[in-house]
Amino acid sequence: PFSDAVSLSQSRRAAGFLPFAFAFAGGLTVLAGLLRLALLPVALALGIVLQLLYPGDFGYRLASGGPALATWIAAGGGALALVLGLVLEQHKLARRHRNPAPGAKKTEPCVGTTQGSSALVGIAAVLFVLPVAVHAASSWSPSDARPPSPLTAGLVAALRDEVPQGAVVYSDLETSYRIAAEAPVYIAAASPAHVADTEDNRPYERRDANRRFFRTGDLAIPRAAGAGWLVVDRTRFELAPRLPVAYRDDRFALYELAKLG
Repeated sequence: PFSDAVSLSQSRRAAGFLPFAFAFAGGLTVLAGLLRLALLPVALALGIVLQLLYPGDFGYRLASGGPALATWIAAGGGALALVLGLVLEQHKLARRHRNPAPGAKKTEPCVGTTQGSSALVGIAAVLFVLPVAVHAASSWSPSDARPPSPLTAGLVAALRDEVPQGAVVYSDLETSYRIAAEAPVYIAAASPAHVADTEDNRPYERRDANRRFFRTGDLAIPRAAGAGWLVVDRTRFELAPRLPVAYRDDRFALYELAKLG
């Protein structure tokens, strides 16, 4: 469901954030045991301070992250907490064995749990990130560097109805990426950022060949890639090959490469 709602690449990256999520939840759980309900205003106040000092960076590329010191504090503090936790737990167990409670049965010791409830921890987590979310929502605007360029409904219908399933469709890198998401076909090239860099994929070699085709119009390039269909964004490329036209609208043209014009 996350892949469908966002993207496959983002859902793959989500695994890298899981350790941080567990550490975040664990830290709030400890604080909930210490502060109880006082954790809620503290979490909100800390979230506001964090946002004011280090505003969230929501650009396509990270321009300026937080202080590097935070990483060292987390690494050193985490290691120290593990050592102290083991020492204190061993000390506690040794004291229980030396001074058992009167009338208490001697049982195997077990690790205690914090008193903070999961609901309190969840609310505190929301309050902590709320200032960042409010700032992001209030200052969001479309990027001029990445204008939206969806496929037209007519082209999508033609790709699904006219092009056989599993056929190879050739187009520019951006259009190819969207075609792969809209129709059950293969594409011959896409931005290397979205392609696994393997010997079979050869993303950079394919990108260079793609650029060469849209600069020269040499039909041998898409045919060598095994493409049987060609999509041209006529608002971006002055390319009009002499091929049978399967579909055309104000923006896109779909050509059949398997037949000569």
